[in-house]
Amino acid sequence: MARLDMIRFILALAAKKGWNENHLDVKSVFLHGELKEVFVSVLTTRRIYQERLEQAVYTKRTHEGSLLVGIYVDDLIVTGNNIEKILQFKRQMEDKFEMNDLGLLFYYLGLELNQGKDGINVRKSIYAKKILQQAGMQECNPTKYPMERGLKLKKNDGSCCVDATRYRKTVGCLRDLVSCIFGWIHKHVYASSQNHPS
Repeated sequence: MARLDMIRFILALAAKKGWNENHLDVKSVFLHGELKEVFVSVLTTRRIYQERLEQAVYTKRTHEGSLLVGIYVDDLIVTGNNIEKILQFKRQMEDKFEMNDLGLLFYYLGLELNQGKDGINVRKSIYAKKILQQAGMQECNPTKYPMERGLKLKKNDGSCCVDATRYRKTVGCLRDLVSCIFGWIHKHVYASSQNHPS
């Protein structure tokens, strides 16, 4: 299984190169535990790929073009600069394994992707709404500030304890969501204008 940051790298590389990103979903991966090993061994032993970037990320480069495949659990992201080779790869995989061809990648790991001629637009609104729902805050009001002014939190303030696992999960989700905002704003550090947040 590819690391999550490698999957993000594949998405960024495809956006930079102007490649479409396709999505294949392996059916019943958890019902057939040996499928992942068989699938990876087919990719490596048949020399489908010439280069392995890291575990579960493969490339194939020929005079006809480049193909890049990332495997994350039961999903494959397939991209490259030759659409015919992508379609051929998808057909080969569907012949060997039970797979759903989901077409162009539009939702993946909390990212909403809109692929167009000018690049790939990424949003996380569905993910943000899911976090609010899990925290029971879907009816909350928007605010300009992330927390009350002057708020002081203490470890043992005498209030009721909450579920530590749920709390950690919510904090982790919020951290992921906020890091996306910092990445977006950082793109404009050296060319900011009045329209950028300050």
